[in-house]
Amino acid sequence: MTDQNTEKNGFPTFTATLAGINDVNAYYMLDLTSDYSIFWNTACIRTGSIGPGSCDLSPTLMNTGFSASNNATGLIHKTGVFTNAQFGGYVASGTKYTSRFCLDQGICKIITAYSAESVSQDNWLYDSDATNGIIGLGPNSAFWNGYTDPETLISSMSISLARIKAGGLIPPSNITFGALDVLDPDGLSNYANLTALANYSY
Repeated sequence: MTDQNTEKNGFPTFTATLAGINDVNAYYMLDLTSDYSIFWNTACIRTGSIGPGSCDLSPTLMNTGFSASNNATGLIHKTGVFTNAQFGGYVASGTKYTSRFCLDQGICKIITAYSAESVSQDNWLYDSDATNGIIGLGPNSAFWNGYTDPETLISSMSISLARIKAGGLIPPSNITFGALDVLDPDGLSNYANLTALANYSY
């Protein structure tokens, strides 16, 4: 389900938990085209044309909450570094870690968490809330490998989008992974079936 407390102007955000972020109210943007997820490190700094300073200040306005030292689960392990990688409109550099990521639906996966320690570009959300990071749910992401049938190469998801809930009259937006959740009682919902190739790409 989307986070009703943080979505704005019809732009949904999602509540989830990540080993390495202790904020119980952390919320994230969702990118269905990216196979990787990025989270803003507690020591993240701005560089380049957006000027020096902490990433939690304007114009990046990031909730800098990820730290590898928050490792009570023992699941966080350094796996490498990345330089000038693009995530949405951001260009960032930092360290890659393994971590456990759970959506509020109870779906948990071990993923590679890209911990942004420096951000040099903010092209899409300049001076706007950057949440705690961006969840990558592209077709080759760690989430989808658990939902693709190895024989048919088919996986299911449904997206139900709505305006911001007002007075309880408008249902909230939601995304259901691994199944179809058609909420339209008249059966008029539009849908599309995507079948993966042998290499699990689309």
